[in-house]
Amino acid sequence: MSRSPRRLALLTALALFSAGCAFGKHIDRGDEAFAKGQYYIFVLGTDGSGKDNLIIPAGAWASPRSAETAETRTNRWGNTRSAENIYMNGPEVLKFTLEAVPPAINEIMSRHGLVMDDIALVVFHQATRLILDNLREEMGIPEDKVYKNMEKKGNTVSSTIPIALRDAADEGVLRPGDKVLIAGFGVGYSWGCTILEWQ
Repeated sequence: MSRSPRRLALLTALALFSAGCAFGKHIDRGDEAFAKGQYYIFVLGTDGSGKDNLIIPAGAWASPRSAETAETRTNRWGNTRSAENIYMNGPEVLKFTLEAVPPAINEIMSRHGLVMDDIALVVFHQATRLILDNLREEMGIPEDKVYKNMEKKGNTVSSTIPIALRDAADEGVLRPGDKVLIAGFGVGYSWGCTILEWQ
């Protein structure tokens, strides 16, 4: 699997994390804590070989909606879907996550000369409990250091990390001066991580 980590300008990287109205809802509260955060280096990467493992096959310009793409099929487990519904190859997405995210985290920690004891909180994209638990175990991160809010908020796609940061701050789990490691991953494949100093 070829990977191409890239450093992007701060505004570009923040735009990747700020998509979605759920993010706006949680930031637009008159609290400037998020805006005051200290930002560090970003490690970002893509690998197009995984494009068919997490996709909505039809409905956009490459494969416009039609009667054919709307036709539903039921698989042997009783799941009914059409080419216009999201498809995920769960085992392959889990495999990708465990292959791509730990090295990116190791790189970002190394670039700053930090170890996990220096990090107050780890906030992953809130994908699934299975993925988060496997990532935590793979990295040897203590369970109480990994923030999870998916039971309350679900997977809000690109907004999971900003919402989790806001929730962690509201709950007092994330305090001014804390270093927080954030890591996102998903379609494409794509992944990214950075370290913030919460203010």
